[in-house]
Amino acid sequence: MSDFTEEVIRARERLRAAAKEVARANGITQEKALELVADLALAFVDGVTRSSRFAGLSEEWMRIAASAKRPPNCRAPCAFSESLEHVLRVRYKFMDMHYLLAVRGRSGGT
Repeated sequence: MSDFTEEVIRARERLRAAAKEVARANGITQEKALELVADLALAFVDGVTRSSRFAGLSEEWMRIAASAKRPPNCRAPCAFSESLEHVLRVRYKFMDMHYLLAVRGRSGGT
């Protein structure tokens, strides 16, 4: 984060705080869950605004939309999903097996 100015660092802190506030308003209470929401919010914003995948598009809004959109039958992760996946896997150690267990638990399977 050393390439950010103090102003950008403060803006990122405000975004984290706002994401947590929205999560609290939606009933999330545990600190680890609130931190995850804040991390994912930042990862999403970074993913759709830093991606160079669609640099050839002249309109900024189109580059952001294209970065956020998962194409039909997408075999490669999209820019923001790579960022979100990094947060989930590296910072929170949430792997595919955890997801499968959560889905099975939700569906009543074992």
